[in-house]
Amino acid sequence: MSNAPTTTSRSVEVLAVARRLLVEEGLDNFVMRRIAHLAGMKLGNLQYYFPTRDDLLEAILLSEFDNDLAALHASNPTGDPAPQLRKAVRFLLDRWLNGEGNVYASIGALSLHHERFERLWAEIYQQFYAVLGRLIEQIDPAASAQQIQLRATLITSLIDGATIQPYDPAAGRTKADIAREIERLAAKIAQGT
Repeated sequence: MSNAPTTTSRSVEVLAVARRLLVEEGLDNFVMRRIAHLAGMKLGNLQYYFPTRDDLLEAILLSEFDNDLAALHASNPTGDPAPQLRKAVRFLLDRWLNGEGNVYASIGALSLHHERFERLWAEIYQQFYAVLGRLIEQIDPAASAQQIQLRATLITSLIDGATIQPYDPAAGRTKADIAREIERLAAKIAQGT
């Protein structure tokens, strides 16, 4: 991954403001001049920390990913890997179904047409697959590397897909119901059953 700018308290503040704008208003309103205004600074000062909009978007994505990865590692101490996998899946679903996944959705759209974000997106997913893969390997030591990769991809696909589904409690499709089912299915996929 590319080198993130040196973290200072001011750059952390700017990231928080920019992230909030991205989550609440999307890419269309993610404008450097507006972010500078919301952060209480001049555009030139913002560009000192993040020279371009893409630099700022990348920094937000990397920060979000680092937070998720740290939490995944924290939710994955040594012990029985099956409950740890369920805990990791639950953690991601809890965050992403409550709006935190909007960062990934917004920037993920850029990966479809922008080589920089396509490359970054692939690197991030490989790291997610590796974390899940280690748990899957512990759950099913007989699984081949190819099977582990496929299972990690399937589990990640379930989690990602849940974030873009319409939910209708009246029709029995609540976020909590879907999250429980994904958690159950992730455990089955990891076991290869």
